[in-house]
Amino acid sequence: MGKALVLTQRKETILKAIVGDYIDVAVPVGSESIATKHGLQLSSATIRNVMADLESEGYIIRPHSSAGGVPSDKGYRYYVESLGGGEALSLEERMMIRHQFHQVAREFEEWTHLSAALLAQIAHNLGVASLPRARHSRLKRLELIAIQELLTLMVIIFQGANIKRELLNLEETVSQQELDYTADRLSESLGGLTYPQIQAKNWGDSPLEKQVVKELVRLMQWQDEGDYEELHVDGLRHIFGQPEFSSGERVRTLMEVLEDKSFLQRVLQQIYQSKGIQVVIGSEIRDDALQHCSLVITGYGFPGDIKGVIGIIGPKRMNYARSISAVRYLSSLMDEMITEVYG
Repeated sequence: MGKALVLTQRKETILKAIVGDYIDVAVPVGSESIATKHGLQLSSATIRNVMADLESEGYIIRPHSSAGGVPSDKGYRYYVESLGGGEALSLEERMMIRHQFHQVAREFEEWTHLSAALLAQIAHNLGVASLPRARHSRLKRLELIAIQELLTLMVIIFQGANIKRELLNLEETVSQQELDYTADRLSESLGGLTYPQIQAKNWGDSPLEKQVVKELVRLMQWQDEGDYEELHVDGLRHIFGQPEFSSGERVRTLMEVLEDKSFLQRVLQQIYQSKGIQVVIGSEIRDDALQHCSLVITGYGFPGDIKGVIGIIGPKRMNYARSISAVRYLSSLMDEMITEVYG
C-alpha cells in the first residue's frame, strides 16, 4: 500500500518526529517538544501550524488544539512507507540468532518455537510463527510398520517434511517384509502426487495396496481441508506491559483472538495473496478485535505453495523499523535452513 498523499518535506519531517517520539514515550507529542528535541530550526508556532494541517489531513489526532499529537492509522501508514529497508539488525544480533538455531534440533517444531521467542525478545511484543504447510499436500514417502497381528502403523511423509501417522486395521495378517515392499512400491509410484491425482490413478493391485491407498487418500484430503497449523505465540509478558493493554478488556479480547484458530487462517489467506513482508495497521486488520494493534508478518518455507507464517503482533505504537528487520531476517533464515535440511 502506497502513501495516500505526498506530504511536503516540512510536513513529513514533523509527522516522522511525532510518530517516532510517540513510539518511544507513549504520550501525545507537543510542538515545543519537537522544536527542542529535533533541532528543526522552526518555531513552536510554525510547528503548531503544521500539526494543525496534519490533523486536518487525517495524519494525526489531537484531543484539542493545544494538546500534543498522536499518530492516526493514516499517519502510521505514511511513516511505515517512508522507512524503506528499515533498521538492520546488528551483526552481533544476527550471529546470536544463527547460533541459537544451530543449537536446537533440526525440526520444524523447534524452529517455529524459537522464531516466535526470538521475535518477541527483539521487538518486545508478541512473536508468532506457524509450521509450514502446503495448500495442496503431496506425498513424499510412505512407511508401514507392523504393530500387532492385524494392526499396522502408517506413516505418511509429505513434501515439506510434514508427517502424519495413522493406525490401520488390516483385513488379514501380513509380514513386515510384505509391508515394506508395499510401502516402497506405493512411494515410488505415488510420490509427488496430490490426493486427486492418486484417486485418478485408481491404484492398487492387491487388497493390501487398495486398503492402504484408500486410507492414504482419506488422510491427504483431511490434511488439505483442515485448519491451518497451530500458531506458536511468545512474548505475552512484553505486550501486557504496554500501556495500550492496561485495560483488562483489551487483554481478554487479545487472548480470545489468539486462541481462535480461524484468526490464523484469515491472516494466512492475506499472506498467500501477497509477497514480502506485510505491515497491517489498526483499521486495515480485517478482525475488529485487533484494530488497536498492528501486524508485521510474512510467509516462509519452500518455493511454491508450502508456506508457514512468521511475524510480530503489537500495539500500533510499535517500533516498525526494528520489527520489519527482525521479521525479514528470521524469515530468510528459516528459508535458508529449510532448504539446507529438507531441500
